[in-house]
Amino acid sequence: MKKKCVVVFLALLAIFSFSQEKTADIIVLLDNSSSMLPYFSEINEKVLQGICENFVRLEDSFHLLTFTEKPYLEVSQKIRSQSDVEKIVARFSLLYPLGSYSNFIEALSYSRQYINTLNAYTQKVLVIVSDGVFKPPMSSQYYGEEPQVLENAIQTALNALQGQGVLVYFIKAPFPENVMVKDFTGRLTTAKLHENEGDFVLEGKSDAFNEELFYEYATNLQNNNGVVSADLDDSQAIKGDFIASAFQLPRISTKENLGKKNYQFRLPLYIENTSDAAIHLQLDRILLADTNILKSTSFISVKPGRTKKTSVQINLP
Repeated sequence: MKKKCVVVFLALLAIFSFSQEKTADIIVLLDNSSSMLPYFSEINEKVLQGICENFVRLEDSFHLLTFTEKPYLEVSQKIRSQSDVEKIVARFSLLYPLGSYSNFIEALSYSRQYINTLNAYTQKVLVIVSDGVFKPPMSSQYYGEEPQVLENAIQTALNALQGQGVLVYFIKAPFPENVMVKDFTGRLTTAKLHENEGDFVLEGKSDAFNEELFYEYATNLQNNNGVVSADLDDSQAIKGDFIASAFQLPRISTKENLGKKNYQFRLPLYIENTSDAAIHLQLDRILLADTNILKSTSFISVKPGRTKKTSVQINLP
């Protein structure tokens, strides 16, 4: 009887492993400059942990690259069990954004080179997490470059990545406060500043705002049709919901109360397709305490914007 009652909580304890055609390498390119500090905890919980817990699947590999004046490889881990996910999440607590620079173009180039060293037969997913402010050190080849050169360098890198079939996502943190930024066309994009008689002035203040003016690449990423973008401060606070919304992932649920069941029974599943394209999923396993309790693999297709109900055979050990 006790074994039967445990099944009531199966949906809360089990790990559902859906996959598409092949395993993936998920590469996170994280801006580790000091302007990201106010959002560090939010990025850690909603984005980094959310990706590991709700996006990365078993047999996928997770890679974390950070960048300030130079890019660095922080984590590279194949996911074979829940303990691998826990190791990665523990590593996040050691990160702290204190860099003085944000050299995104060289970091994006490094990402391309790094992706080219990975297994050629896996799906590649690049997740860029940044406020979008470009602040290279004087030693960078892009320091003091014309905006058209900067824009072309970013576009060339994105075109190359997309040409290789890399899926690119951009999670944008808010621009830093009290800093003037403009896009590569010269348009001021900081909402809290306005121009007054040739000077940039903070809203509500009359003193001239004389801080240095930086270029931003966020607008380019957000306007790129091949990049899926989401604002860190516009999505839901729950980290799992944030990743599902930002990445347009299918939402998978079951009944809250399954009642009493035998060792073998069919588990109802509801799969909501939140994207604007049809999805084709493969349910490989349902893990309960590292044991696969799914009797056989299931294949499920869901039309865009629709929810599909299905059921799978469960065998309890």
